[in-house]
Amino acid sequence: MKAKKIVLLIALGVLLAGFLLWAVGVALGAKTLYLQNGELTVGDQPMGGFSIGSDVSVAASSKEGAAGLPQQMQVSRLKLLPDVGDLTVQPGDGWDLSYDLRYPERLHWSVEDGTLTVEYDYPEGEYSNVSIEDTITLTFPKGLELEQMEVESGMGNVEVQGINAQRMELSGGMGDFDATGINAAQRLYVDAGMGDVDISGSFGGEVELNCGMGSVNLEVQGASREDFDYDLDVGMGSLSVEGVEASGFLGGEYKTSDGKDRSIAVDGGMGDVKISFAE
Repeated sequence: MKAKKIVLLIALGVLLAGFLLWAVGVALGAKTLYLQNGELTVGDQPMGGFSIGSDVSVAASSKEGAAGLPQQMQVSRLKLLPDVGDLTVQPGDGWDLSYDLRYPERLHWSVEDGTLTVEYDYPEGEYSNVSIEDTITLTFPKGLELEQMEVESGMGNVEVQGINAQRMELSGGMGDFDATGINAAQRLYVDAGMGDVDISGSFGGEVELNCGMGSVNLEVQGASREDFDYDLDVGMGSLSVEGVEASGFLGGEYKTSDGKDRSIAVDGGMGDVKISFAE
């Protein structure tokens, strides 16, 4: 843990150094370069046509639509793999998959052995042109009971609402996680590289949250602090568990081992961790 904290301090120092260099550049009159549609602009002065070979391309406009998901399909597992874009999973009157994507032809779905898989990525060589407006919304029938839900997001926010599953695994490289009203009867696992994590729901077994950089806010519904064992570790930030504070400049730890049948483990790199309960 000491080595992890040292690495986080080094990372923070690098970020501060970068900010100072940017501030000095602005003070000395540095200009920003813009390349859009083959035109180069320095500051606010257009400089004419410009190209850098095949690595630069003009982005296509986003396209909206919906995929016709069969309403009678039997689904016990969800596997959602958006490499780019924001993902929303929400309850509704039936199955629906809607989208607003730059490359809608790269969106694929399939159902096999009870597993609904949804995938989306960019063509090779286009990741330098990532759109912040790509969105995918999966609507599932209210009352759906799943064995497992797996989300693996590369770049983008993930929002999950009101879903029930025995096991949930949510992971992402860059973006926020927001899960409200969820029920993970056996296990909830969240791995967020960079972004805030906000989760509320009921949990019957293990809860494990890993966050590299960003805050973690977990609200446990229908339980109290005494119902869980804890293994909480924050590298840099504050730590609060329903009135129990364990924090400092280099973070804090909170551990209990009372033989409970439910547990919460948090490994937070840089950011505040707060756990609360609503009986």
